[in-house]
Amino acid sequence: MIEFIILGVFVSILVGGCITMVYIKRKKEQEEYEERIRRIQSDYERRKRIHEAWANQMRQHYEQKPKFNEKELTMLYRKLALRYHPDKAKGDKQREQILTKIMSEINRMYDIKDMTGLQRIAKQANIQ
Repeated sequence: MIEFIILGVFVSILVGGCITMVYIKRKKEQEEYEERIRRIQSDYERRKRIHEAWANQMRQHYEQKPKFNEKELTMLYRKLALRYHPDKAKGDKQREQILTKIMSEINRMYDIKDMTGLQRIAKQANIQ
């Protein structure tokens, strides 16, 4: 009879210990899960702040009134077009390809009225 009592106590200690170990393991897994969630949320918040800052910069850039007139833009475009037109490279295929790329960029900037981009190219080419 005492053996059954001792065995019962031993089993209850063993089972209680196992239950405690399972509880500790599940608690640790829960804490790791919560930490992952916190990291994901903080990363999301950081990315959201970066995106909002970028969006504000874009809004400010495109809402600005141009600090140039259409005549200045056209004059600069024509100067660059004369300098970088692909017809200037007759016979030289490699140079013609390069000038075509540059001219397409100039045309794109002129179409969207990007004076700063045209001024940057003009500065590189020493065109006033």
